[in-house]
Amino acid sequence: MQPGREMFYLIDEVGREKGWQAGSTMLEGMSFDAASQIQQIAKTANANGITLYAIHAGGLGAGNEGMSAEQNKPTPYSVTSAALSNSTESLQLMADMTGGLASINTNNYARAFKDIQRDLESYYSLGYRAGTERVDRQRNLEVRVKNRNYIVRNRQTFVEKSTWAEMNDRVIANLLYKVRANDLNILVKTGTPVAQEDLFRVPVEIQIPMEKLTLLPQGESYMGGFSVYCAVANKEGDMSDVNRQSHQLRVPNSDMTKIKGKYYTYALDLLMEPGPNKISIGVVDDVSNTTGFDRVPINAADLR
Repeated sequence: MQPGREMFYLIDEVGREKGWQAGSTMLEGMSFDAASQIQQIAKTANANGITLYAIHAGGLGAGNEGMSAEQNKPTPYSVTSAALSNSTESLQLMADMTGGLASINTNNYARAFKDIQRDLESYYSLGYRAGTERVDRQRNLEVRVKNRNYIVRNRQTFVEKSTWAEMNDRVIANLLYKVRANDLNILVKTGTPVAQEDLFRVPVEIQIPMEKLTLLPQGESYMGGFSVYCAVANKEGDMSDVNRQSHQLRVPNSDMTKIKGKYYTYALDLLMEPGPNKISIGVVDDVSNTTGFDRVPINAADLR
């Protein structure tokens, strides 16, 4: 499978018709291979729990696209055949790698959507807990069944995302579409922006219910901690890098009965451009890995 190779076929055909000295284009086409990029798309989908269902819209007539009455000279069969093969094989590969389905070489689109519907309505969900620390490492997956009459489709790889990578992705996603998950029940409040050269410094407070945090007994105290992840986006949609700050907690044994209904307030300052901005905050409990997310709009302007 060499997506893009059909382009060099076409250049070679045109070159021969016009008398160009382009005998090397076919050799260049033979060396062009986008299979690794296509595989990377599927691996990225697997890393984020996405299953790809592909439908080739050309159907059974896809191979005849170059035989149009409007064209003085039809596109050579070698070009259309290579183009069709590359596109259908690419769709099939991505579907196979992610455990989905590819509908190719058919005009029966109704059946394709019925197959997708059947997948979404009835499936097995298998999982396991890794015994090692998550380190952004890709692993291969294989599902075997005892009955050989059964056909199993499953994603072929997955990535054990580190806490940093997972929180980084979710905080960025929260800037685009507000995340509803907020198991820690965090609440973000902003103060008055303060001009600082060409930017504004905005004070931010993150309120975390104390009883939502996991604290473990250690001697005369209970210990725990959390990490805060934050990012900012301006009105054009440009985003800052995700910043992480960690904080340790210590509560004396005698005060543990008093934390119910109390909040821990974590304060930080964020620099941002003038005008409308969005602040995305994510908090993860370092002991239980419980997370919380919030997003707030802020107009960085001098209000004096």
